[in-house]
Amino acid sequence: MNFISVPDLLKLLQILTPRYQVVYVRPRSSDIVNDHQSILEFGDLEAIQSHFPDVLTIQQLHVDHRELSFNELQMRLFANCDRFVSVLGGSSYLASYFGGTNIVYAREGWKWTAMHTPTGSICFQEREC
Repeated sequence: MNFISVPDLLKLLQILTPRYQVVYVRPRSSDIVNDHQSILEFGDLEAIQSHFPDVLTIQQLHVDHRELSFNELQMRLFANCDRFVSVLGGSSYLASYFGGTNIVYAREGWKWTAMHTPTGSICFQEREC
C-alpha cells in the first residue's frame, strides 16, 4: 500500500545523491520471512542501478556480508545512519528507533501519531481514516 513510485524515487535520489551516500533498503520477498504482506516488485531496484549506480542497495551490501542475516545487516546499517526516508509501516518504525531524522511518506487517507522511543527518536502509529 505504501511505496514511493519509481519516478518519485528517482527525483528524490537526484536531490539526495549529491550530498549523501544513499543506501536503498527495500526487501524483496527472497530477503525476508513472509508475513502475509504481498511485496510489490515494480522495477525500483533496476531503475536505481540504471540511473544512480553510486546508490548502494541493501542487497549489494548483503552479498559482501553473507555472515549476517538480512535483519542483522539492516539493523547495523540503521544504527550507523543519521537520516532516513521511509514509508509508513514497519520500515518507518525500525528506522525511527535508531534516532536521527526520519521523513515518513504516508498514503493519503491514513493518519499517524508520534510516539517517542527509548532512544528519543519518534516512531509512528498508523490508522486508516
